[in-house]
Amino acid sequence: MSMAGYQAVEDLKAMFKADWNKDVTKPAGAVPQFVSEYQEKNLNYNNVEYVLIKYDVEIVSAFGLHADDWRHDIPITLDLRTGKSDIRLKQILNEVVRILKTNVRKSGYMYMLPKSSKNMFEEYRQVWRNIVDIEMVKINP
Repeated sequence: MSMAGYQAVEDLKAMFKADWNKDVTKPAGAVPQFVSEYQEKNLNYNNVEYVLIKYDVEIVSAFGLHADDWRHDIPITLDLRTGKSDIRLKQILNEVVRILKTNVRKSGYMYMLPKSSKNMFEEYRQVWRNIVDIEMVKINP
């Protein structure tokens, strides 16, 4: 048995980069940086448009009649940030959610669902933020 959390973060980064701007009816603009939380210290804050992918806890439980399979619940938080405008943040948010919805079943995970979204606008800094919580489940990674 292996843990699936770090691989889930890398899978999300690859999926977002590969599928960005695939919907020609709603262009999403330039691709932001996709950065995992453990790489945040290397982030160049001069380019403040990025999506921080946070992975904290992986819940592993026995699955199946004789516990032959293992279910890995991987909660992920996407922290979307831009210094441009609220319109640009909405563009990034809509594209991220579109990519998640189109890849719910195709990703190799049992499911991958956006659970909630929260606006985190910082009033005294010109930074627009949104937090998107997603849940990923993988069987026997």
